[in-house]
Amino acid sequence: MTLRLLPILLIIITSCNTEQNTTPVQDILQPTDTTKEIKNAISRRHNIVEKSDSTTILGIWKDGNSENATFDIRKDSIYYIDQFATYKYFIIGDSIKIYYPDRAFTGLVSLSKDTLTITSEDGATKFWKFKN
Repeated sequence: MTLRLLPILLIIITSCNTEQNTTPVQDILQPTDTTKEIKNAISRRHNIVEKSDSTTILGIWKDGNSENATFDIRKDSIYYIDQFATYKYFIIGDSIKIYYPDRAFTGLVSLSKDTLTITSEDGATKFWKFKN
């Protein structure tokens, strides 16, 4: 009796169509490399921030320790007047990163009228816009 039921059971199982897509998941999901897209987005964001924020701090600044200027913040570098030295910098959000030969300095930047304050792990230093 079981032998007779076996062919019937086999016909029933094979005739049922579940209409499921049997394409392997690997074929459907194409691997995508989002690393490049993320880097491009960060780069675009960095350029936007740099262009909008750095223009407000461009100029010659002094720290008040003498009547001479301390540094000149240019579009892509900072020129230290007493040292005759120029260093690259980047503005990211409210932070500045200056690349000295032996280290990279990072500090928070705030600007209020003609006063620039840079706060780092060493403390806060105020600079005033140099007026001729």
